[in-house]
Amino acid sequence: MIRFKDENKNKTIDSLRKIPGENAYEITYYGDYALDEFLKCGANEQWAMLDFQTKYLYEGIRNDTFYQNKHDCSGFTARNAEGDILLCHDLDNPKKLPGVTLAENPITGKTIGFSNLLYFYRFWSQWDEFDDLSAEKPIDCARVLGTPYEMQDGMNSHGLALVTFSAGGTQVETDGKKIPLCYYSLYRAIIDRCRTVSEALEFLELYTMSPEDNESHFQIADPSDDSAIIEYVGGEMKILRSDKPYQICSNFLIYNNPEMDGFGKDRYLAYQEYLDAHNGIVDEDTAFRLLHENHIEGDENYTVVFNLTKRTAAVEFAPDFSVRHRYQL
Repeated sequence: MIRFKDENKNKTIDSLRKIPGENAYEITYYGDYALDEFLKCGANEQWAMLDFQTKYLYEGIRNDTFYQNKHDCSGFTARNAEGDILLCHDLDNPKKLPGVTLAENPITGKTIGFSNLLYFYRFWSQWDEFDDLSAEKPIDCARVLGTPYEMQDGMNSHGLALVTFSAGGTQVETDGKKIPLCYYSLYRAIIDRCRTVSEALEFLELYTMSPEDNESHFQIADPSDDSAIIEYVGGEMKILRSDKPYQICSNFLIYNNPEMDGFGKDRYLAYQEYLDAHNGIVDEDTAFRLLHENHIEGDENYTVVFNLTKRTAAVEFAPDFSVRHRYQL
């Protein structure tokens, strides 16, 4: 078993636990994961990201394993009857090993991030072949230390939340004016450095997704009911807002696409039908029902409802979605 000089790294690896009754896992991150250093250099592709992690996280230990996620997700913002702001999201992926990473930083405080852990462990089989996961079992247990940089959905203690979606036709800017943050590391940086959507948009004047990540767009929202979808179209960042009391996102580019051409239109319209009929108001149980009804069959990983007002995350894991787990920031 790998042990590090930095005891916080060992505590982080040792914190990896299987959530009782679920094929899902939880990690508590102790100490710092060198985000300040990362924001100075960025990473424009996966090997640069690995070089950074090898130097700052793994004390020189290198393991060249990658699995690229394709996350055909869907979701929406809404309010509940009490006026709380919700950000609701499905994560769908043919490979399944959901994970929760709990961390803390001096700027935005406590954070929660959701990931597909198969990215780190490179298990090439389905999750149900693994009845347990311990620090000894993964092929490369040191990769637990990289989980903050692979966040797909997350929220911080200020109630700023972010969720991600695949989107064919994405074209990230490549003019060198912004520092690229490879794949999901941009999402972690936003959650760790921004308190509001406005701050996130200012942050995105300096940083961008890497040119390799031409498959995604993402949605950010905060407790003031500010919400934006960020897309990269023709190399330019587009900020999309909604004139309705909700905002929906699926797997097609929304910018300059009034016919919603592309994958995921059916799920978008299903959310729209309900939210239009209820003036953008939905309770938590109904939000989960809508999300479950619009998972991609066979690809279900998890469903999460962030309450940005109360700073809570409620999550249900595949395959049964039988228990709702709650986290409070």
